[in-house]
Amino acid sequence: MLKVAHTHAVGSLIDTALNDLAARISENTGGKVVCEFYPAGQLGDKIANMESIRAGTLEACEAAITDMSSFNDAWSVFCMPFLFENSDQCYQVYSDQDFKNYLEQDANEAGYHLLSFINVGARSLLSPKKVFASPKDCKGIKIRSLQDKYVARTMELMGFSVVPLGWTEVYTALQQGTVDAADNSAPLLRDAMLYEVADKFTVFEAVRMPDIIVLSKNTWDSFSPEIQEQIDKACDEYLKAQWASYEKLEADALKEFEDKGVTIGRIDEAGMEEFKNATQPVYDQLFQDVPAAKEIYDELLKAKGN
Repeated sequence: MLKVAHTHAVGSLIDTALNDLAARISENTGGKVVCEFYPAGQLGDKIANMESIRAGTLEACEAAITDMSSFNDAWSVFCMPFLFENSDQCYQVYSDQDFKNYLEQDANEAGYHLLSFINVGARSLLSPKKVFASPKDCKGIKIRSLQDKYVARTMELMGFSVVPLGWTEVYTALQQGTVDAADNSAPLLRDAMLYEVADKFTVFEAVRMPDIIVLSKNTWDSFSPEIQEQIDKACDEYLKAQWASYEKLEADALKEFEDKGVTIGRIDEAGMEEFKNATQPVYDQLFQDVPAAKEIYDELLKAKGN
């Protein structure tokens, strides 16, 4: 029985994805590998869960791909803005077996086996204060940031004041005014019911990064080659299905926002160009600080076909 933790509600996008993968693994292994879930932050936030895997008290968890930067700074490259033009291009990279194998080496060194990814879409903005159109609208706005310094730097370059917080803290922070905005995809913002405390949503597709599903490397190594092959097959089948399902999940979330009275705005081409120009320096900073990040970036471009 594998203990699997995540920070999202039962029935959410993340919970549904993990249960689908678990069902496929159980079926492919003939019931030899089954999962027991601890949702909604029962065992801690994402990074705490990753630490628990390293400590041997948890077998698997879901996390933001940049949460791996807590163990290897080079993984901050995945939060770089304007890496992908669309979801199909993103899938091309994260379904590329050579690229996954490359990342697996880093994951192994940190004590993890990289099972798969979760398509959580592009990160958009939700705020009780305003819809955003350009960097000038970000001035004076306190935004919740992932706990990654290059995510924070990107947001600062956009004009925001940054407040790093775990995902389970965001609802209360918006409610109490500790932050004025949060970013995530529409389904995840909906699943967290943040529309109850912030009613202005801005479609903003600058950052596309999946969540990761990681397993203890010790647990992975304990499986026979046959079981490992069966799990790998389940992961491939799962990823294709989960990625394809996301578009409807996003449309449903936006429809629910509308039904709840949330104002929805989109950043036009000129505004996106302003954001793109404002955030380009974060690439130079990351590659200067962490040369290994440039290596991952080059491998990503290779998988993207550049």
